[in-house]
Amino acid sequence: MAKASKKTTTSKKAKTPAKASAVPTTKSVAAAAVAAETKGQTAPAAVKAAVAPAVAKPAPAAKPAPAAKPAAPAPAKVSRITTSERQRMVEQAAYYIAEKHGFQGDSSEYWAAAEAEIDADLKRRNVVVA
Repeated sequence: MAKASKKTTTSKKAKTPAKASAVPTTKSVAAAAVAAETKGQTAPAAVKAAVAPAVAKPAPAAKPAPAAKPAAPAPAKVSRITTSERQRMVEQAAYYIAEKHGFQGDSSEYWAAAEAEIDADLKRRNVVVA
């Protein structure tokens, strides 16, 4: 019996470097947030910038939906908080505003700015103080 030898050929392909993933790593997002906060920006904006794709792909064209009656908007859900909860929120906001300004200035100005900020936020979120 004759021995049959198998010849295997290996192709020598040029190795290409791995492409960067479209999904950012936790480390890169955290680094972007820290860098933004040191520049005085908010961290969520930095995280959005780090997570946003470099090139936006156009969305595929959707088929037009059949004509239907417009749905009535859902009634807004009303939440309630106590006055002591609102007070705590204003205290914290005033502290952070004062910290941002190096604790220099009039504390009543910080308090008024904090109250305006908290009241606007509660109104936007449809929260009632009871």
